[in-house]
Amino acid sequence: MKTKQSGFLNTPAGYAVCLMLAALAIFLWVEYRLQVADALPLFLPLLICIGLHVFMHRGHGGHGDGK
Repeated sequence: MKTKQSGFLNTPAGYAVCLMLAALAIFLWVEYRLQVADALPLFLPLLICIGLHVFMHRGHGGHGDGK
């Protein structure tokens, strides 16, 4: 008999991890807003490159495809 496996995020521990990460993100934004705003121009090109890499590889199936 097959049982359907659920992912980690659908468990109580997964919900707790997501809640803690959200609380941490809010705390860091509230406490270090100016420092984050000052560093944003440095990280923006890196985030754009990562985003383009992810979206561009969806079109042809990833690395080493040979097509």
